[in-house]
Amino acid sequence: MKLSAIALLLSLVFTLAGCGGGSHPGNINGNWTATLTNPNGDTAFAFTTNFTQGSGSNLNIVTFQFTTSGSCFSGPTSET
Repeated sequence: MKLSAIALLLSLVFTLAGCGGGSHPGNINGNWTATLTNPNGDTAFAFTTNFTQGSGSNLNIVTFQFTTSGSCFSGPTSET
């Protein structure tokens, strides 16, 4: 009984240790793309952006470009 309880406790400790904790010092700098598709698989909306992580929760947008064409984006566009 004690042996199985110890084994269960150890497995719980190893599971929790492997699942999380610690810090993740990486950042989210780089090129990002997003695509929204219609139910039939055609692209409805897409954009590409490049941004850098600022201090704290600030996000600096370097570029932002819509990559879909259509009546919604028939002229120059920009982000705000």
